[in-house]
Amino acid sequence: MLPLSRPIWTRRWNLPGWRGGSLVVAPRGGHRCARDAADPAARARVDALTEREREVLALVGRGLSNAEIGRALFLAEATVKFHVSAILRRLGLDNRVQAAICAYEAGLTRGDSPAR
Repeated sequence: MLPLSRPIWTRRWNLPGWRGGSLVVAPRGGHRCARDAADPAARARVDALTEREREVLALVGRGLSNAEIGRALFLAEATVKFHVSAILRRLGLDNRVQAAICAYEAGLTRGDSPAR
């Protein structure tokens, strides 16, 4: 562990993976366990969705496009668009970014590796 009092240019070269481009830094609070971090209010909102809508929401939360979600769930892209619209409407959200945040807060995407 390197002290934060050292300048950034001296800290970054001592981190494994920095030079190879494979370093991933978690945001503050990223060390919490998924079961401890899930917001009960967000989870209650998501529980009102159908099982399929929760599956789609989890994949939206992982950053997948409609086409990628369709391939993952064996659905037509138009069906995925319908589910995404229903999710946004039922949760009172304006866009996919808000849906992804909601999925994260509800604990649907915790511990997942990037989908792509």
